[in-house]
This record gives sequence, C-alpha cells and structure tokens, in this order.
Amino acid sequence: MHGTRSMALRALILALGLMALGVSPAFAAKDVFIRTKPHVNVGTIQGKPVEIWFHAVAGLFDDGDAVGILQLRLRGGESFVFRVTGGQAVVERNAVAEVVLAVERVGRGGASVGESDLVIIRPSSTAADCLIYDFVGPEIHLESEGQLTLRK
Repeated sequence: MHGTRSMALRALILALGLMALGVSPAFAAKDVFIRTKPHVNVGTIQGKPVEIWFHAVAGLFDDGDAVGILQLRLRGGESFVFRVTGGQAVVERNAVAEVVLAVERVGRGGASVGESDLVIIRPSSTAADCLIYDFVGPEIHLESEGQLTLRK
C-alpha cells in the first residue's frame, strides 16, 4: 500500500513537471482523479464575471489524504495557486457525485501564504464533460472541462 501511494505521488510530481513544460500527461493511480486541460473559462469571483485560465490535477485517496494543485490565472495577471491537502468524495452507484477538497493557497516557490479554503467539485447536470468548481473561501465559481473518475 505504501509503495503504491509513493509511486502515485512520484507520478503526480512528474506530471506536474511535464505540465509546466506544456506536455499533457495521462496517468491514474488514485481513487478519485480530477484533470482539466488549461484553457480560458468564464467564471465569477465574489459574484462578478471574470475570465479565468484554469488548470487542475488532484488525487484523493480513500483515507482522505490528497495531492494535487489547482491554478487560476485572471486575464489581468493575478494568479491563484492552491495546493490540495485533503478531502473526501461522495460516491453514489459506483460514480463520484461530489468531491470536497481542502486546499491552501501558495505563493512563489510553493510557500503557503496562510490561507486555507474548501473547493466543492461536482459534475454539471447539463454537460457530461463539465465540472463545477466552487471555491468556498474566496467565492470563486467556475465551470470547466473535466471528469471525476473512480479508480480502484
């Protein structure tokens, strides 16, 4: 079990490195896996419409441990980067109905800036390949391409 988790963490680190270089990795060694391709979305921050470049990769294990990163960049240049620190998934009829991730905002170099938030992720009821992300603390709402996948 420990070896599998260690290998999954190494694969995630490799994937994040490849994404920084623009390579699109494909791997899945997690119980819940979230992945979106970077692209511009229209979302809201504190209820105001805004264009957001968004990318997310996160894995959540059965025991609540989680790894991953969520990055939001606004057209004006402001950037939000969140490290996934934990979470839980709601599974109904062998499908992931909702994921709640505990995240901490990080600054340059990956150091925490002292802000912790929750992100609630659920599939859209209108599009099969769309996820709805609600960042509870900073009041960010976003709909983006992606899937919630159960891996065993």
